[in-house]
Amino acid sequence: MLTAEQLQNRKIGGSDVATILGLNPYKTAEELRLEILGRLPGFEGNEATEAGEIMEEGIRQLYAKRTGREVRRSHVTLVHPKYDWLTCHIDGRIVGEKRGLECKNIHWRMARYWGAEGSDEVAEYYLPQVHTYLLVMDFPVWDVAAFFGGSDLRVYEVQRLKEWDDIVVEATHDFWYRHVLEDVPCEISPEHPHALDAIGRIYPGTNGETVDISEIEHWHKVLQDSKRIAKQYDDAADIAKAHILRAMGEAAVGTVPGGSYTRKVVKRKGYFVEDSEYVDFRFKAAKKEAA
Repeated sequence: MLTAEQLQNRKIGGSDVATILGLNPYKTAEELRLEILGRLPGFEGNEATEAGEIMEEGIRQLYAKRTGREVRRSHVTLVHPKYDWLTCHIDGRIVGEKRGLECKNIHWRMARYWGAEGSDEVAEYYLPQVHTYLLVMDFPVWDVAAFFGGSDLRVYEVQRLKEWDDIVVEATHDFWYRHVLEDVPCEISPEHPHALDAIGRIYPGTNGETVDISEIEHWHKVLQDSKRIAKQYDDAADIAKAHILRAMGEAAVGTVPGGSYTRKVVKRKGYFVEDSEYVDFRFKAAKKEAA
């Protein structure tokens, strides 16, 4: 467990709130809790986040040029005066207004999660972050400048709502005091898109024990039935593929209504795979007793 002093430096940031609410498809609340407590390594960034950091200044300048507003950068950690477990690092503050700015560099494939420019239809997993900033800063409005695919800047305007204030305060208070300070684990929903990866991070090894999990026999049956059905479809796909390849013979292209199949020779250089470690998971049927 971290000391009180260490926890002082590990408060909840605006970008954490979507995770706490279960809206972040890339991380669960339990992973966040264990990262805060120092039991799991935090996210160190990747090429996408590095690109976002590099693009931030350009997006800020494009926003200023588009809107005519002067943006002041912020380099400090801002803490809510009452809810001191809530902090934020904002991308910009509009000079002369109680208005903030969040800059997002968005891949064009993610544009479908955003609404029309000028609306408040920000992607669901970013909304909690913006509303946390509104709460911490006590501002009535926050702009989100989203740059899609490196060529399309859209500005969204999000108004502060009391309903969102209440959601943020209640969820983060419970997470901080119950799950972090009292060290109560967060439940991982199996329906969460990151559930399998999260469980793999949290339980990376085995302790050699045997446990009875008969209470989830239903899911055991679902897994076995799903694998059997999937194999049936895989077998059907292989048969269909064999029909198509036999019909094509040595041809490079085989046309069908609505498209075509192609065949080409691809040469790939050999490579060595580095040593790795993983948990092997499989089902072994119990031996039937002799009659």
